Amino acid sequence: MSWDGLERRWNQARGKFKKKWSPEGAGDLEMIARTRERLVAQLQERYGVAKEEAEKHADEFVSFLGQELQAQKRAAGDR
Repeated sequence: MSWDGLERRWNQARGKFKKKWSPEGAGDLEMIARTRERLVAQLQERYGVAKEEAEKHADEFVSFLGQELQAQKRAAGDR
């Protein structure tokens, strides 16, 4: 999944983000909503990691979400 795809599927992805990084409040998720730069900044602040590491984690997670959503689509199509 690309970041553009994440924007289109934000409502589906929001719960996965919350589970992965367990933000303490919905405000965090609304602040980062759909934008890579905001998520990276939030990860840097919350976990004290370098920008490059935060970017890597954010991109890997969005890629994982894309794979998971594709698997869900295939499973739904098999029914």
